Amino acid sequence: MSVILFTCSAPAASWSPSVNPRYGGGYAINKTRFQPMDLSDGGDLYSYSRGERDGRIFEWAALPSADMDSLLIFLAAVCGGRYPFTFIETFPGYSQNITNESHERLTDESMTHIITDDANVFTSCRILNFESFPIKNITRTHYECFLELEVA
Repeated sequence: MSVILFTCSAPAASWSPSVNPRYGGGYAINKTRFQPMDLSDGGDLYSYSRGERDGRIFEWAALPSADMDSLLIFLAAVCGGRYPFTFIETFPGYSQNITNESHERLTDESMTHIITDDANVFTSCRILNFESFPIKNITRTHYECFLELEVA
């Protein structure tokens, strides 16, 4: 099951790869802070907080060609970064322990495990590296791909 889904209502498009990004550095959460600093003539350091940008970085070492074709169609539909889209990241098999809050002796019956699909939904996302979207054909049927998103 894929952990990511891109969807856009206007224009109508969606994409969910058949393979997940590679483990390790293939799926990363990044946060960029905009904090310009300057030194005044009197020697005082001024630092301004101009907000921050949350992002996700995806890297596929071997994305199948059918997924690459679908991704390129999706990117053309949202015109790169022009139209915002929804990004859903799912964490399948997220387990949560439910324990008894009182100080009673816990038994096997009082502890339960709930298995759910936990997901984060970001409704206003953009592709940041659309202009320089790196694609490398590694075999006839697989591509190496790097995708950077701004999530909000």
